[in-house]
Amino acid sequence: MNKRLFSSIIVVAILSLLTAFTVLIVFSSNVQRALAGSGVLSYGAIGVYWDGNCTEKVVEINWGVLEPGASEPVTLYIRNEGTEPLAVAVTTSNWMVVTTSGAIYNETEHISFHASNFTLPVDSVVPTEWTITISENIRFVKNFSFDITVWG
Repeated sequence: MNKRLFSSIIVVAILSLLTAFTVLIVFSSNVQRALAGSGVLSYGAIGVYWDGNCTEKVVEINWGVLEPGASEPVTLYIRNEGTEPLAVAVTTSNWMVVTTSGAIYNETEHISFHASNFTLPVDSVVPTEWTITISENIRFVKNFSFDITVWG
């Protein structure tokens, strides 16, 4: 085999490998997984619990690793710990999104949270489903967090 042909084969093989690695890097950078967590704050005569017996108070929700297009529900129990019926409202704040490049910003365009507001009678416990939804269009997010506040 002549030296020139052998060199050409080596160059083509190296370029093929580099192209394959570049394609692999591009495809892997488009597969996003974000680790999410939320602090849970309750104000007034409201208790938020993991269980219906109200023995484990919720202070944080670890939503786990979420992919684009995912929705993750969690069932929590809200108890009226006061002496009169309460109008319960659930809000979010302090959104913090960290991108793969390390940039930090507030964003709610591609991540949404849903929980219903309702009236809670005295001494009652109600199971509630809270859901976080990740847009299919989200890109380059490493992790995010936000606070959930329950008012009553």
